[in-house]
Order: sequence, then C-alpha cells, then structure tokens
Amino acid sequence: MSTLTLIDEIAACAACLIAEEGLDYVAAKKKAVKQMGLAKKRVSLPDNDLIEQYLREYQAQYQSDTQPQELLRLRHLAVVWMERLAAYHPHITGAVWNGTGSEHSAVYLILLTDDEKMLEIELLNRGVNFSITETPHLDGKGFIPALVVEEQDVPVVLALYPRRKPPVRIRNGQLRYGNTAALSALLTSRV
Repeated sequence: MSTLTLIDEIAACAACLIAEEGLDYVAAKKKAVKQMGLAKKRVSLPDNDLIEQYLREYQAQYQSDTQPQELLRLRHLAVVWMERLAAYHPHITGAVWNGTGSEHSAVYLILLTDDEKMLEIELLNRGVNFSITETPHLDGKGFIPALVVEEQDVPVVLALYPRRKPPVRIRNGQLRYGNTAALSALLTSRV
C-alpha cells in the first residue's frame, strides 16, 4: 500500500478543484494549500504535470460519463475556429488539446500574426464580438495579447504570437500544441 507525499496530496486536491470548480492551475494550487490547512506553512508545490496526472485520474474515476463527450464538443468547436482563422496558422493548446478539457474549459488557440489589429478588424467585419485581454505566454515569458470570443457558452481565447517567434512546441517530450490536422486526427481517433 503506497502513501501519498504531501506534494501528491496537494496535487490531488488541486486536480479535484480544477475538475469540479474550473480553477486554473495556479489558483487550484493556492486553494488546495489553504483547504489543507497549510497556508501559513512553507510547502513545496506540485508542478503542473503532476496535477495533470491526478486530473486525468480524477476525470476517469468521477467524470467518465460526461468529460469525454464535453471534450469532443470542445474539440469540434476548436476545429471550427481554426478553419475560420486559417490565415493566422492556428494551433490548439491547453486542456482541449491535452485531453483534460471539460465543461469548465476554454478553447485556447495560438494565432501567428505580426499585426494584431488585422485580426480585430477581421472579427469586426464578420460581426464577431470579442474582448481584448492578455494571457500568459506558453514559454513563461510574461503575457501576450489575446482576444476572447464566446461561442456555445465557451470562451475561445485567441492568443496572438508574432509569426517569427511562436512558443516552444515541445516540453518534457510532450507536444504542447497542434495544428488543425493534428486536432482532426484526434477527433477521428476519439482520443
């Protein structure tokens, strides 16, 4: 019988918060530490990969009747937006790409452009409402501009990266994002 380390316990609690409340990883770690009565103690926090591992386990055990269908819906929505914005060489990242997407997830798309205003003009010309915001850079280099549109009650985050400086594609041997063909292949295989 194995016992969980404190880092594992924090990761498992954070995963539950992500699955049930839709918190992001940073907020889930903070809330997990607080719920466990460790807020005033100096503790090491789990990395996102460990939390994702526990999130997958949680979803398989407690959300297997709903999460796969919701993931499928989100991936189809992502393909629609990727096809609409093909001129910006879209790539999908985040929970919808890695398979942990759920009812709380946004669709995160990476778009490559050297002129952010062109996308804004294109969306306005199509009659698409959007908000302007920032989102964390995938490589941890601060924040980048982003537009957020809503479709089917799902936020679609359009992260705007310069064409000449897209984010690093592979981390820890894992593909961090994929193009329309890669996402379509996932839909075909239903992974």
